[in-house]
Amino acid sequence: DLKIVNQVFQEGRVLVDRLDENSPISSNMPPISGAISWTNGLLDRIRDPMERLQGLSQSLQDREEYKDVVKLYCSLEKQLTNEYIESKLEEWCRGVEENTEEQLQ
Repeated sequence: DLKIVNQVFQEGRVLVDRLDENSPISSNMPPISGAISWTNGLLDRIRDPMERLQGLSQSLQDREEYKDVVKLYCSLEKQLTNEYIESKLEEWCRGVEENTEEQLQ
C-alpha cells in the first residue's frame, strides 16, 4: 500500500534529518563505521518496500502518489549515500592521515 510505504519513508526522513554525531550505533563499534553501518541498515529498510512497489502494476506506477513516494525515496537515498556516508568516509580518511602523520614524527 502506498500509504504505508510513504509512512516508512517519512519516518526515514525524520531519522535522516536528525543525523549528526549522535547517530545510534552499537557500543562495540567505532564511531565512523558504526554510523555507516546504521545508515546502511536504514537504507535497507527503505529499499525493500521500494523494490516491492517497483514490481507492481503499471497503473499503480502512473499514480501521482507513487511518483511522490519515488521522489521521497530518491531524496532519502541520495542524502544517505551521497552526503552522509561520503562525509563519514572523508572524516575517516582525514583521521587516518592525521594519525599517520603523528605516528611518523
